[in-house]
Amino acid sequence: MAAVSGTGQILHDGFDAELLHALLRLAEEGRGEYDDDHMRRFAVEAIARALGASHAELTRLPEGVTYAEWSQGLLRAARDRLHEAARQP
Repeated sequence: MAAVSGTGQILHDGFDAELLHALLRLAEEGRGEYDDDHMRRFAVEAIARALGASHAELTRLPEGVTYAEWSQGLLRAARDRLHEAARQP
């Protein structure tokens, strides 16, 4: 879990498409074990950090936004970032 959390900061400091893809896969599919929901949450929060969210933004969602809505928006933004990177030479 610590490695997943730390990955967000690594991606914030420097983009790596393979690493972001691995986080996305973990956030969407889990890892096939008992604590999948917990691990998915760590992956979503790491993606948020990778995309520039502060620690404060991770602890308090915008008013009127559910966690599911927030996380789906982050996953869309991460996919968009991957598609953008794939288009660049």
